Amino acid sequence: MKVGDQKTINGHTYVIAELNIMKGTTTPYRVNKNHVGLIVIPHTTQAWNASGNTYTGADNRGAGYKNSDLHYYLKNTILPLVRTDLGSDNLISHYKLLSNSVDSNGPNKFGGVVAGCSNSWEWEADCYISALSEVQVYGATICSSSLYDTGEACRQLEVFQKYNHTEIFGGEYPWLRDVASAAIASYADGGGNASYNAASHALYVAALILFN
Repeated sequence: MKVGDQKTINGHTYVIAELNIMKGTTTPYRVNKNHVGLIVIPHTTQAWNASGNTYTGADNRGAGYKNSDLHYYLKNTILPLVRTDLGSDNLISHYKLLSNSVDSNGPNKFGGVVAGCSNSWEWEADCYISALSEVQVYGATICSSSLYDTGEACRQLEVFQKYNHTEIFGGEYPWLRDVASAAIASYADGGGNASYNAASHALYVAALILFN
């Protein structure tokens, strides 16, 4: 068992991202037992927010990645499939620090061409699954609009130190959890680039889980 190994179960691909990725004693923010960080690639698509912006998810859930259609989809559609594939008792939760607010007029890296940035975050308790951050994939923020996008996902995963993201995702191009503007979110481009797209687009998804 080594970083980069892959296995497909019921049509869903699991990739070893890193061993003991969240190991530590300060639970529930860290995990005080040995575990495997897995990237699940379900080979499905979903909008980041079907509303077309990053500040209002479906059913007026609110702003930022924490309230996005993407996070809701991962928790309520993909996570049950993962539980079936791997067994519910084998999944580990911990607190995740996720963006939960967007200033639709705030500055970002686009330099005034388009406005909007995440401007707050909060801990989500007992979180079992979330989209990857730009830092986890590239080792740095690229299109991320502010410090509120990264949270606890603040270092590059070992798998992406060894492999380009196209080697892991193939021709798919999954959403990331970073807010780029009021209407744009980040994703990992299938051509190998760090990129962004309108939140309403249905792109591929991928997520990080912890396996006991």
